[in-house]
Amino acid sequence: DTGQRYRDHKQLGYTPLMFVREDKLKDGFTCPYYFIGPLEYVRHTGSRPMSIIWQMKHPIPAHILAIACRMVTV
Repeated sequence: DTGQRYRDHKQLGYTPLMFVREDKLKDGFTCPYYFIGPLEYVRHTGSRPMSIIWQMKHPIPAHILAIACRMVTV
């Protein structure tokens, strides 16, 4: 049901939104979420778990992208 809701979000009349945060906790406090923007379903693979490819409607803000790039390990 959840996967179908994500896949059919346009027909159901809603837009998924993405929020991210750098860490769960920092200095004993919950870290804030950053609003990345609205998403649009592109495709998916698998089920239980289902991996979804989303298209972002706007580029990731530069300050968030810088954090994400620091977190990537090669």
